[in-house]
Amino acid sequence: MANYRFQAEQSPYVSGLKSKYKRNVEAIRLLKQLESAQRQATTDEQHVLAGYVGWGGLANTFHPTASGWETEYAELKQLLDENKYDGFFVRIFNIQQNGASSSQFLLSGQPLCFS
Repeated sequence: MANYRFQAEQSPYVSGLKSKYKRNVEAIRLLKQLESAQRQATTDEQHVLAGYVGWGGLANTFHPTASGWETEYAELKQLLDENKYDGFFVRIFNIQQNGASSSQFLLSGQPLCFS
């Protein structure tokens, strides 16, 4: 496996909250497949994983009554087991309540996704 190299002409990043949500879910689904198969990501799969942007701007995903996000809420609850989902929710809530930036959270060394 080679190290992922960002190429501006093939940026994995998208704009818009729903598009960012979809990229995160794609990355999580792929990561679960890779872990299940116990293999490394191909170059194309690395591009998908690089599109994961975190949940800081996507807090509505964790609220069952957020207007327009009901489908995403249900999908994420189904995709993640309860412990992982609760971990995401608690981290997002703490960042929002404490005013911590996402960079402060990343520097804290807490895991973002799967162990």
